[in-house]
Amino acid sequence: YIVVRKDLTKKPLKWSWGSVISNACHASVSAVIAGMSDPVVQKYVSTDVAVQMHKVTLAVGSEDELLKVSKDLENAKVPHSLWVEEPEKLPTCLAVRPMARSKIKPLLRALKLFR
Repeated sequence: YIVVRKDLTKKPLKWSWGSVISNACHASVSAVIAGMSDPVVQKYVSTDVAVQMHKVTLAVGSEDELLKVSKDLENAKVPHSLWVEEPEKLPTCLAVRPMARSKIKPLLRALKLFR
């Protein structure tokens, strides 16, 4: 799962969609790299499974909402990467380490798809 701030493309920030997508990619790669010792992650990136990678991208409306999701994941001991854009020190998105959907879905159920 990837959770992205929807307000980044609106005033006053007005980020391009490309910048938002790039940040989501950064968070996703960071989550995978951080979990490379996990057998679930190793299977996720193996050549026989990698052609079937699955991601769900969800939206939050603000930095505060993103930080709350991150804190909730931390409290539930769900490994994830919170991406902070530098040098602005602006939290933009997070990605959950690859894992069984059944473990993470209940924690993110209230969020809507990023559209």
